[in-house]
Amino acid sequence: DNTVWDGVDIKRKHMTACIMAFEAFECLLFAGETDSVTNMTYTERADILSTAMAHWASLAINDPDVNPSSNNFNHFGGVHMALAYDLHYNSMTTAQQDLVRQALVKIIPDEPRHGAYLPAYANTSNWTTLNSFEIIPNLAIEGEPGYKPNLTERWMRTYHTFINYGWYPSGAGYEGLGKNYHFSTTMIACAKRGYSLLSHPHVRAYGEHFLPAIIQPFGHSSTSYDVWGGSGSDAVVGGYKFNASDAVGLKWAFPQSEAVDFVWRNYIEKWTGDNSVGYTYQQIRPDDSYYNYLLPAAIFASDYVDGDWDTQAAAVVDKDYFASDRGLAVMRSGTTSDALAVQFHCRQDLGGHTHGDRNDFTLSADGRIWIRKSYAGSPFQPSWFHSTIIVDNQGVAVAAPDGKKCRQPGKVLHWESSDELTAIAGDATYAYNWDWHWSSQAINNDHPWLGTDNWEAVTETWNDFQYETKTEAHFDIPFYDYPQWHYANRFERMIKRRVNTMEKVIRTTAMVKGAEPFVLIVDDLKKDESVHNYKWLAQIARDLTIEEMVVNLQNENYRNDVILMEPEATGNRRLLVRILENTGYDGTGDPARMDTLAYIDYFDGTPYNSNPNLVRPRLIVESNSVTPRFKVMLFPHEAGDALPITNWNETKDTLTVFPNSNEEQLIAFHENETGRTELSIVDLSVGTIGNPIALMKVFPNPASDYLYLTFTEVQAASSFALSDASGKVAYSQRISGNEAVIDVSGLAKGVYFYTLKRDGQQVQEGKVTVL
Repeated sequence: DNTVWDGVDIKRKHMTACIMAFEAFECLLFAGETDSVTNMTYTERADILSTAMAHWASLAINDPDVNPSSNNFNHFGGVHMALAYDLHYNSMTTAQQDLVRQALVKIIPDEPRHGAYLPAYANTSNWTTLNSFEIIPNLAIEGEPGYKPNLTERWMRTYHTFINYGWYPSGAGYEGLGKNYHFSTTMIACAKRGYSLLSHPHVRAYGEHFLPAIIQPFGHSSTSYDVWGGSGSDAVVGGYKFNASDAVGLKWAFPQSEAVDFVWRNYIEKWTGDNSVGYTYQQIRPDDSYYNYLLPAAIFASDYVDGDWDTQAAAVVDKDYFASDRGLAVMRSGTTSDALAVQFHCRQDLGGHTHGDRNDFTLSADGRIWIRKSYAGSPFQPSWFHSTIIVDNQGVAVAAPDGKKCRQPGKVLHWESSDELTAIAGDATYAYNWDWHWSSQAINNDHPWLGTDNWEAVTETWNDFQYETKTEAHFDIPFYDYPQWHYANRFERMIKRRVNTMEKVIRTTAMVKGAEPFVLIVDDLKKDESVHNYKWLAQIARDLTIEEMVVNLQNENYRNDVILMEPEATGNRRLLVRILENTGYDGTGDPARMDTLAYIDYFDGTPYNSNPNLVRPRLIVESNSVTPRFKVMLFPHEAGDALPITNWNETKDTLTVFPNSNEEQLIAFHENETGRTELSIVDLSVGTIGNPIALMKVFPNPASDYLYLTFTEVQAASSFALSDASGKVAYSQRISGNEAVIDVSGLAKGVYFYTLKRDGQQVQEGKVTVL
């Protein structure tokens, strides 16, 4: 029936081809047997399938719209039909084989549609691997008439450069994890032909470090740092699953890897739904897209190692994961399922699905999500859809090209990781101050807007935003002259114009890892010398409500609290949001409020139908001030638990925290010369000789430039000294007054022991690390 496809949309065609591939696999597995359900022999079923495949092939061969230079691979089932041909080959007649092969040739391009002629370092787009529909059909007819060896060679080169430059040594991806993947099962087909990308160190780092890091502490769900994946749609556990091709392929490639096995277990052990909205679903099922995820799983996957989940997690999950190469960090208080976990995203690269999420963070604890990563794609670019800061209702500017993006980088300023404290600081000042636009042009052409309406070339380079300076030459190419990500012999032609005058937008996110762990979010934020409206945003799970608010602005037992609660039917878990500092708030009115985000198009202000259509609440802490000095403590707990006690000193630069009756944390805050607030935990085990109360506080520790000393009383005739491990004095200074600054920038890196002497008698000792 030649009218079989009349009025049929492309997804139904894909699903039909997908089912044909399954039928081919089943007929191959059970050849010569009879199916007890249909009472048909598999020989009969194979004959029916051969006829159907050949008939569809004849339609494609005679369709003038299907040709190698078009994008109409969909009209002959894409990867599904290539798999069906490969698996069903021996069940077809020669004539049927010829028809199906000729149709496949018509959907195979002569050249890769993306990346083949780009400079290697410019090939960072997920189009490389998404375009597996090019290489799999070509490999299915390898050695037969119509096979295109040049396509294979150039496609493999493109794949190689993408894994080199589209992924980092940390295992994190350039574009963001939502639509962007390795497509590891495609790598298996390539490796069997000698193109062994599976051995690339970026692939192993992706499977053994990055993917375990983004698994939620309660397991079986991940958090993507790109909103095409995000946290997922489930209010309590999110449910995001990355691409099944990677889960299956990595498990096959590294069968002895405990880390990859743990990733596979968390991927496959629990089903989290099959809703494809927002790239948040588990794709091992019949598929109506161009790619087949279930067949590779059936062919390549093996079972995970059974055992105690917490024990496995402890063996393979890094408590702290830092991808310095792209401005991403994941911090954990531990590896048990009830652990506290935070993901921080500064974003140091341009990416492909970029949103206004500089210095965004998430929070999970006690087996659920509290503060989530937005998900579901392009409508959610503006900063107010993320856990960030907006100033006078303005965030990071979004531009229209390439499907609306926000490509201005941020910069990681600081990272530290220890058993007591993990902290990362990101600087988003540049991203807030500049709007970017781009229009790819040939080498002799400028962006058509250059020089008009205050638009100027972006002369900054990658190295202006890197945490560590890179030596490769392309890190020093101005973005205006950077090769375009898709078109060969063209350049990005990034231009910028100032849209804001922020003096600083710096956020430090720290996890204090005691017996009762908690998180501190410290924002160093200032626009200028005038009063402005600052909104601190947290994108909270949609099932949360405010249980109560408590305000006590006295330094002793300071409380400026919002307590979030989950529904009683879900449990009795709570999140304390304690606003430790908010300039301009005097206790009048509520310390924070909740609202629901409206779905309004960023560019024209018109409403749009959300996808998915779910309520998206957020918590807002507001300040009308010159600089709000936001400091926020996040403390997960259960209803009825005693809340932590927090005591400020008089100058509010030292906070004593009693998370419980048996624990004390002393945290020092100091604004360094760059305007960033440094946090350090004061070692309470080191006190005055013969006195349990410390006379001198030393911070930060570790230190890279300066040590700051503060004293509980004015010093006279005192001296401070630093000695190395051999006992040799490396630094000494006389002390007077109640504070001192020690320059350690000239000291060699390492551990030093300090002493404070008064009238020749040693009264305090301790140790400090110089970085």
